[in-house]
Amino acid sequence: MNQVGKGIITTSWNEAQSVSYGKEDVLFTIAFRALSNGDLEESVQVNSKVTAAEAYNTWAEVQGVDLAFKANGSIASNGFALYQNNPNPFNSNTVIGFNLPEASSATLKIMDVTGKLIKQIDGEYVKGLNQITINKTDLQASGILYYQLETGKFTATRKMIIVE
Repeated sequence: MNQVGKGIITTSWNEAQSVSYGKEDVLFTIAFRALSNGDLEESVQVNSKVTAAEAYNTWAEVQGVDLAFKANGSIASNGFALYQNNPNPFNSNTVIGFNLPEASSATLKIMDVTGKLIKQIDGEYVKGLNQITINKTDLQASGILYYQLETGKFTATRKMIIVE
């Protein structure tokens, strides 16, 4: 971690013996505290500029490395937030998380790049963190889509990618 002053954190982790982990298992966590306003998901990325951004399976085959962003509960419970779907891109299911400052009804709209409505989900949601699972087969689409969450007081839009 000798490049922190440049905004770079590099890490390598290994085990002497082969270890199996599930697809959704968290291998390690890094916590950040915001010093200014902004979108952490746009500020933090995995790349191979310093250390190869890869993992290996039992047969030494290269596997991808992904980041999953989750808000600290004490921070998230204070306001409205629409989180990036996870995983993204996806080819079967994805989860869209959002935070509400109070219990309310909300509408999730999924649209193509032209703005055509593909799917709409209306529901009553609790204060705090909520999640909606989206199945690719329900969308009958691929490529770039947009999802928008609307409540009586808030609206936010994000982009997601469906791959074949």
